[in-house]
Amino acid sequence: SRWRVEVNAEVLTPTPTGALAQDIASRFGVDRVLSRPIGGGAVALDAGEIGVILGPSGSGKSVVLSAVRAAIPQAVGLLSVSPDEQRLPAEWLGCETVREALGLLSRCGLADATALLTPAGRLSEGEKFRLSLARGLAECGTARRLLVVDEFASALDSVTAAVLSRRLRRMISRRGLGLLIVTHRAELLSALQPDRLWVVTASGQLQSAPSYDAVRLADPSKWPVVQGRLRDFRPLERFHYVAGPPALHKRVYIVRTPDCYQRAGCPAVAAALIVSPPLGCVRGRNIATTGRYCKPRRSVGLAKLNADVEAISRVVVHPMFR
Repeated sequence: SRWRVEVNAEVLTPTPTGALAQDIASRFGVDRVLSRPIGGGAVALDAGEIGVILGPSGSGKSVVLSAVRAAIPQAVGLLSVSPDEQRLPAEWLGCETVREALGLLSRCGLADATALLTPAGRLSEGEKFRLSLARGLAECGTARRLLVVDEFASALDSVTAAVLSRRLRRMISRRGLGLLIVTHRAELLSALQPDRLWVVTASGQLQSAPSYDAVRLADPSKWPVVQGRLRDFRPLERFHYVAGPPALHKRVYIVRTPDCYQRAGCPAVAAALIVSPPLGCVRGRNIATTGRYCKPRRSVGLAKLNADVEAISRVVVHPMFR
């Protein structure tokens, strides 16, 4: 491949300092530096190809892209448009001729005369993204360079994003550039038709996907609650303010993430609930039940208690789905 980068990065969460940070950390059981590996795979792309790094928010997609940019200094990234920028979009591009600038802007979806006559800093966020994309393409020129785009089309509506994606597919193939995109919008894959596809899972693993057809996301109207096992709770326990599972449990219920979302990098379990036996001695309960679970003997009372009462000891929903 023309561009190939082995991605092995690490994200560190520093030890919390300050009263507020320490208070929040203690509530969630975070009292030390936490490290999280990102990557474990290779990103490889040829000229004329589009590569897409797909994954849920917070999985580490941007970290992977940063590793690629660090390894390939010649790669071109998108330049943000300053809110104070007074130049017109065609001027901001820096093309040699107006005709060239207008052609690029049109292909990137900025053909509206009103937008073209508006200072670049006053454009909408979606228009600024398309302007930045046009500038990135202009910087690549006709040379076979790699263009990297983070948060692709995040500020665009579905129709505009799909149209832009199809135009990019034609431009990249025709000009022989490389385009590496980071996005969470799997619905754009059919328009982009990427040649290479990688998925960053919720745990930060970079995996190559066989084809974009394999990760099209559905929109399930109802995710069923099913009975699971304590091991299904393990990946979620770090999101609970009480560290670890309960001492005892009777049943575990989970919401399993649909396969189409798992193929896009989402965790296998979206939520978990653990049912445990009740505490053996609760004064308020004994008063409310007039000692039903204390007599005639403690062993008999506990047997009645376990038969009559169950407690929810853990409820965790993965932050991605809250």
